Amino acid sequence: MKPQELKLESEIFKGLRDGMDACMNILVCQMLKKDIRAGNVTARIGIEISEGVTSAGELIRMPDIKYSIGYSMNAKDSVKGDVEKGLILQRDAKGKILVASEQIGMDEIMDSAEPDAV
Repeated sequence: MKPQELKLESEIFKGLRDGMDACMNILVCQMLKKDIRAGNVTARIGIEISEGVTSAGELIRMPDIKYSIGYSMNAKDSVKGDVEKGLILQRDAKGKILVASEQIGMDEIMDSAEPDAV
């Protein structure tokens, strides 16, 4: 495979694209057969990156990419939303995870917190 940009049109995602096409056709056939008016086709891509070293001692990063495709009919309603972007994560002395919208606020919490209060 020639070097190429990592995107859905890349050669490595041919199986994903073909699978999505197949699931879409299966879903529509099932919907027509069962007289169902709504359905969904979903794809999920998981990426893990591992590191290795070449025989020349060069550090390389290797993606392990997996995908799954599904379809459903009569999907239940759901509520979706986003939390505030740019939050800062930090652990306190007891290992609890804290969040703050700015580093100054996080520092104040960490400095003023009693050991059992956080």
